[in-house]
Amino acid sequence: KTMVKKLAIDWDESELRLVAAQCSGSNVTVTDAAVIPISESGINETLRSTISRLGLENTETLVAIGRGKAELRELQLPPVPDDELPDMVRFQAIRNFATAGEAATVDFLVTNRGESGVDLIAAAVGPNSLTEIRQTCEAADLLTNRICLRPLAAAALYLIHHKTSSDKDTVLIDLLSDDAEIVVS
Repeated sequence: KTMVKKLAIDWDESELRLVAAQCSGSNVTVTDAAVIPISESGINETLRSTISRLGLENTETLVAIGRGKAELRELQLPPVPDDELPDMVRFQAIRNFATAGEAATVDFLVTNRGESGVDLIAAAVGPNSLTEIRQTCEAADLLTNRICLRPLAAAALYLIHHKTSSDKDTVLIDLLSDDAEIVVS
């Protein structure tokens, strides 16, 4: 099996966080993990110099963005087949979100599916935010494969590996440099 190097990064105003790993099938070996203060030159220079120093150019990269970069809404939709759900979510997002114009990127997570309908959390990110993220990564010679919403990705990862009974709430708290994200599942 071939080992593929992958990188996960996120940043805020004060620090860059990264984890690099070698991946082969379901095996993951972490090779680097760091929290780096953002220099006075800004995120572009901090990321570029860090990637160069660690030799991670052209690495497949997942960028996690914080809650503040996306607009979230809980939506209730009528029962629909899975293949019709993306179009319905997009239509509702354009109607209900301030930032979800035609150019926004919209994604969703189904939280409940029943006879009465589909409950979900929808997220919209404006094109300017995504362009800024992609340009920052391109300047550091990174291959941006995915952009995810950090709190939802953390909750999904936790819930996949820690199956709990559906009648118990789980609270996840992600402490950042000068902020905290709280997710209740």
